[in-house]
Amino acid sequence: MFHYLSFQYSAIQKAILRHDRLWSISGISHILSEINEIEMRELTRDFGGLIILAGGGKFTVRFDNGDNAKKARVAIERLISTRLPMLEYQASSIVAADSLRGAREKNELDGKLYPGIIHELSENKRVFRGYGVTYNPHVLLCEECEEYPAERGLFAPDNKHICRICNEARQAARVDISDIKKREDIGLTGINRIYKRYMDQIITERIPEIPLNMEDFFPTEGEKDKSLRLAVWMSDVNSMGDIVPLWLMQDEDKVFDTFKSLKELFIDAISTSLVRVFPESEWIEKEDKEKKRKSVYIPFRLIVAGGDDLCIVMPDRYILSFVNTFSSEMDKKANDAVRYNKALTREWLEEKAKEANTGRKDGTQEIKGISFGGTFVVTPIHTPFARIHAIAEELMGEAKKKTDRTGNSINWRILAADEESQSEKILKAERPLLIEEPFNGYLSFNDYLTLCSKYKNISGSHLHQIVEKIIEFNNNADMLEKWLLRMPEAGKKDSVISKLLRDENLRDNDGRLNTKRLVTLFELLTLFEG
Repeated sequence: MFHYLSFQYSAIQKAILRHDRLWSISGISHILSEINEIEMRELTRDFGGLIILAGGGKFTVRFDNGDNAKKARVAIERLISTRLPMLEYQASSIVAADSLRGAREKNELDGKLYPGIIHELSENKRVFRGYGVTYNPHVLLCEECEEYPAERGLFAPDNKHICRICNEARQAARVDISDIKKREDIGLTGINRIYKRYMDQIITERIPEIPLNMEDFFPTEGEKDKSLRLAVWMSDVNSMGDIVPLWLMQDEDKVFDTFKSLKELFIDAISTSLVRVFPESEWIEKEDKEKKRKSVYIPFRLIVAGGDDLCIVMPDRYILSFVNTFSSEMDKKANDAVRYNKALTREWLEEKAKEANTGRKDGTQEIKGISFGGTFVVTPIHTPFARIHAIAEELMGEAKKKTDRTGNSINWRILAADEESQSEKILKAERPLLIEEPFNGYLSFNDYLTLCSKYKNISGSHLHQIVEKIIEFNNNADMLEKWLLRMPEAGKKDSVISKLLRDENLRDNDGRLNTKRLVTLFELLTLFEG
């Protein structure tokens, strides 16, 4: 008889996005990664436990001894509550069962009814989502988060009084690449392993820094920061809800290795993509006001890089290249998944799906293999990160749903400086898209990159004129084409306008000009650096 224990987090993003400082967001995320990927696992092993599931906000372990399971639960709860007291989490009872499957479902043992881990955690999440925090109005509050008492002797660089949480987040955000390069993968979080592999593939003696503030992504400051725009990328693996139950059908001692292998595939794909998009020639040299010296920065910052989740921030001019490169690298790794673990291959998943669905008429279940749904939001640097995240979550869900999770998909939004552009409500674009292949009558994202390369020399005045006419004509393709044909450039064979009118990729199957494709092309052209 084994003893099972499970933890899950709720509202993880609320804990990470406490306020909009880059160092706070990345620091809290780094601390959470240390808790999940290192400290909870070490505590489990200290008490003789076997880790079964660790990822996706869930942590399930097995013990041979019930007393050790109780001690581990106390130690893990103390760890979470003290390191990140704002983090909501639920802990299951210690359930005795012959297998994880038995522990996940209701069962009776020695006259005692156990609710089952899944039901109990769901019920706990529904009934109680809070955490216990006391507040004394006579103490000085942290001037950064305004949530916890400031501690004596702790200050931000601008002499703000800060709390322990903000101080630890700031320290955790200061990732030391030179230290990471010297260390083995064991003991490093997934994020730090990506930084390490990125640096291992770049042959240089220079040691760059990782941006701590939004301005660090740029060599010079823009006009009152209005011209500085960032792209925030978010993605996660498709159909994990269908795939994870198949992995859980394995022997319990193989489950953790499967998730570990997925993470390894993921880390390889990300680090190789970063090397291709951000070679040493793209590093930024600038004066560091805080340190009063010249510093070298890599122009990206990893925020989340868990088992299948990715959030990364970069200057907007790199985002199209990153989308194309990351999709290509993920496809390469997925096609060679057997090198990591046969349980990641489509063939293995299809076979397990067939075993799990013998009651169906055809005895099969469609498994599409490992792919991702992604999105990027381009925005001025001072846009609240919580707003960016909310928009990205919605767009990513739409990308997955509308492409039926058949491959790597992409959705995006470009936000105006002060508020969302009103033209967004009028102009209709062709998105979300699959990145590699056309889908449902839409071009692929890579098809649009080819079009961007073809039309990159279109003048800004022509682009804005055409967009204004699309709005004026309310997306009427016939009226737009008549107007384009009256332009002087339309009669010149090699002019951009003439090429636009003759391009079959910008027309429907019936030959009509496709205004959605024009809008999509022009939108991506504003980001294209080819």
